[in-house]
Amino acid sequence: MFASLFLVFFAGSLRGYLRRKPAAEAASALVPVGAALLAVGLTVVSGIDYALADVPSHLGAGAAQALNVLDNDVFFTVLVGGGVFGIASAVAILRGATLPKWLGWVAVVLGIAMMTPAFWLAGIVLFVWVLIVSTLIYLRSGSTTATPTPAVAES
Repeated sequence: MFASLFLVFFAGSLRGYLRRKPAAEAASALVPVGAALLAVGLTVVSGIDYALADVPSHLGAGAAQALNVLDNDVFFTVLVGGGVFGIASAVAILRGATLPKWLGWVAVVLGIAMMTPAFWLAGIVLFVWVLIVSTLIYLRSGSTTATPTPAVAES
């Protein structure tokens, strides 16, 4: 669940980094949208898991069964969000060339895989992809500290 929070912030940073190139502007606008959908889907699934595990003794059999069915079948938002996030990131990277092209091609595969039954495996690879991309963005963004200005002598 907490990973969803960081994913949304990462997507905002990625969008800001990718939009520097005009050719990537439109696709980069969809990156936070996909991340938000993915985060909503993951938090809904986490909330259902929490409801099942919080106080199971207070759930009736019918309520527990309904929550279990929801837990097993409420994943379409995760799939759509992951697909949009991956494909939008891929298009922005491949058009904008601000990151290595191979990261764009990996994002294409991730975006497609996120919309298949292998979405859980794609989610693991997505975690590694995010670590690589965030490291590259940090290293390429330059210094974030202010440079001191020389003091002006008062007379």
